[in-house]
Amino acid sequence: MTRTIRQRAGRLGGAVVLAAMVVGVAAPANADFAAGWSAARSDDLETAHDEWLVLANRSDVDVQYNMAVLHEQGVDGEPDLVMAREWYRRAADRGFAPAAFRLAQ
Repeated sequence: MTRTIRQRAGRLGGAVVLAAMVVGVAAPANADFAAGWSAARSDDLETAHDEWLVLANRSDVDVQYNMAVLHEQGVDGEPDLVMAREWYRRAADRGFAPAAFRLAQ
């Protein structure tokens, strides 16, 4: 399986890209990366958030980065830059360079 995939996704385009990971380990049904990715590509940011939250809390740095992007773009319609920064920080603290770069901007 591919470890990291970067693609522009609908309204998440511009300078912000989602860092995506195809999860190769069993995860509970509510922690489904593929379902979250599909939702994000369909502009259903709330579903993407819900699918990825468990994975992000398990310290999956790719998903933590994705969560930051979702919050930066506005999961509930309004950007939440405080929460975006927190997710970027979590991923950066685990050595994920794109997250550190976003924090430095």
